[in-house]
Amino acid sequence: MPQHLTSLMKRVVRQLIPVLIPDNPVFTFDDIADWFFGYMNRMLIEQPPLTRFFLKMGFVVFEYAVPFFGFGFQRFSSLSDAKKEKYTHKWAHNKIVAIREIFKALKGFLLVIYFAERRIWNYVGYFPEPYINERIALRQEILNK
Repeated sequence: MPQHLTSLMKRVVRQLIPVLIPDNPVFTFDDIADWFFGYMNRMLIEQPPLTRFFLKMGFVVFEYAVPFFGFGFQRFSSLSDAKKEKYTHKWAHNKIVAIREIFKALKGFLLVIYFAERRIWNYVGYFPEPYINERIALRQEILNK
């Protein structure tokens, strides 16, 4: 499988996930990191080339735009935890729509991957199999009438 994840993207994700998602007492991000990055690579491969390009650029901009938000000449991944929270908040609530949209795209992309992990389903109490089986049976019953 081709590798579309760069070391920069992995670095940003490792620093951004703890800001986006509260601490979990059952497991840490490091416990699912290998799975997460494999799934993220698969999701990138499945994207059209232009979408893939813009997602990658979003990570680059998020990592290196720190000086433009008043946090000095450093990268996002080297900020303190408190500054990461503030920086992320500035992206999420920026007056410039394009900046907010870039952040929403990155956040949405990462959260879709994060919540696809079955251990997280168990942790949040999401058990879709009984519901899916119930809907399949109902559909079969309707079709057989």
